[in-house]
Amino acid sequence: MPQYKQWELENMFAQADINHDEKLFTSEILLFLKKYRTDINVEEIKKILAEFDTSKDGHFQLDEFILFMNKAFP
Repeated sequence: MPQYKQWELENMFAQADINHDEKLFTSEILLFLKKYRTDINVEEIKKILAEFDTSKDGHFQLDEFILFMNKAFP
């Protein structure tokens, strides 16, 4: 999968942000990633958050989401 452009990642983040609070919580990340990988579960999402949630606040902000996407889907 090719490297995403900034605007593509911003669009993906906006689509995943179901409640439009500019944060992605576990449930939103799970729903988003199930589009790409059907066997992902909550425990795997928690591991992803532990690695990429640099602010350690329990959710993804846009910059953390971009970091994750660029590493997970280079």
